[in-house]
Amino acid sequence: MERRSVALVFKPRILPVSFPRLSFPRSAGPHRPLFAIAAAALCAAALVAPAAQATTVHDATGAGDVLNGFDPVAHADLDVVSASGTYNSTTLFLSSVQNGAIGTSTGNLYVWGIDRGAGQDTILAHSPGQPSLGNGVKFDAFVTFDSTGTNDHLFLIEYNADKSVKSVTPGNFDSSWVTIDGNTISVAIPLSELPMTGDFTSPSQFGLNLWPRLGDTSTTAHIVDFAPNGLEQDRYGNPLFNPSAAPEPTSWALMIGGFGLAGAMLRRRRGLGFGAVA
Repeated sequence: MERRSVALVFKPRILPVSFPRLSFPRSAGPHRPLFAIAAAALCAAALVAPAAQATTVHDATGAGDVLNGFDPVAHADLDVVSASGTYNSTTLFLSSVQNGAIGTSTGNLYVWGIDRGAGQDTILAHSPGQPSLGNGVKFDAFVTFDSTGTNDHLFLIEYNADKSVKSVTPGNFDSSWVTIDGNTISVAIPLSELPMTGDFTSPSQFGLNLWPRLGDTSTTAHIVDFAPNGLEQDRYGNPLFNPSAAPEPTSWALMIGGFGLAGAMLRRRRGLGFGAVA
């Protein structure tokens, strides 16, 4: 079955604002506290707004970046342009932009590795003779999904002391968590399904990596791309990135309320005939 859900993502944009210097007659004294409140609310909004920006990594595209000899044109939907991560108190949001419309490649599979605190780079542990890929890509959980909704899974991994895999446990995963919009594919995973391990105390410590594949997860020969790149491609890079915090509803209310109060104060000032001096 083909997914047809569309995500509408609203990204708040705060435009720079310059305030004129205001000159108040002494009789305006009682109104100064209102202006101070409005200014304080705007400052609070300015502090809240940056948190809405997701952590995004950008990846090269084309023949120089696609792995295992795959055709970057025929499989553009598996060639990562960018990958993003953010979270709030209940959910981890992962999203990627591909170089072509999702679903172009039959057998497409998107795999997100998540290091919850005890991750190992076990992609390297495949049997001899397979391509050596994924150096530094540590994870102790991974999710898989495709454009049809038939390969959507979550797995939690436990390792032995020698870093070998001790167990792989299927977790709960609902296909409705995945959304496709053109060349963007996103997933929203409840944090309750991703318990932290090791000494991690916050989702901000999670390590993330995306590797689209053509086919199943049985061999590294099916991997088309990494975002960020593994150490084989970028020996001085960082194969993992961390999600950033998204603002909670109360923070949005504070920001919106701050602008409303500032607007009301400016309207009141005009009604009282206060003059502005350059």
